Amino acid sequence: MSKAGSGRGTSRHGITRAATPTSRPAPGGSGLRAQPAEGNRDWDAHCVQFGQTPIEVGDREFLTPASKDIVTLGGLNRAEAENIAVARLWLRDHPFDSTTDLLNQFALRDLHRRMFQRVWTWAGRLRLRETNIGVDPAMISQDWEVLLRNTEAQIDHGTYPAEEIGVRLHRSMLSIHPFMNGNGRHARITANELARLLGLGDDLYSWGRRSGEEHEAVRRKYLDALQLADAEGQYGPLVAVALS
Repeated sequence: MSKAGSGRGTSRHGITRAATPTSRPAPGGSGLRAQPAEGNRDWDAHCVQFGQTPIEVGDREFLTPASKDIVTLGGLNRAEAENIAVARLWLRDHPFDSTTDLLNQFALRDLHRRMFQRVWTWAGRLRLRETNIGVDPAMISQDWEVLLRNTEAQIDHGTYPAEEIGVRLHRSMLSIHPFMNGNGRHARITANELARLLGLGDDLYSWGRRSGEEHEAVRRKYLDALQLADAEGQYGPLVAVALS
């Protein structure tokens, strides 16, 4: 399989391709747990409801001035969903031109910023503190760069079916956990954009929304499939959830 639209150093997004680092093995186990830190809120911004549960004090300090009046997780969920909808519109009007443009840390950080900048001050900024998921903060940039270059190699050599390459990228981005939050939503949008660039359509992955199953059942399948991919390297169930 040849790489779609490769060969350009910059894009309409004004992003310059990062230099390829010294090769080393891809990041190892993701450390994903049965109830990950992002938990319900990062599974699907459009269908999770939080009622009147208060936002934790430690999180409130990172709300932007425009979002300081948000006091419940329900309000936070709505604000994030609205911001992500705006980012999706921007991405529709400014699609990436090639896989090279997309598989760039600066481009992906900018996408995260656009998804959450109205709500969180850390939007687009790499995580600086330890979480119960993800690599050491000092390793984020290095491990992410290795992942992006490995993904390019998978595309170049047709190592896996195209639909699996996007799912593998999604899973490995979760294992690195570049941002304080929003990693799941960001990784799913990134995977869908990669699928589009590989000629698989604009909405290849629905992550269970087309299955007709109850939200909790889909979520459990998603988490179980992530753990199976992480522990045993079996991606079939995760691909199935992504395509359902």
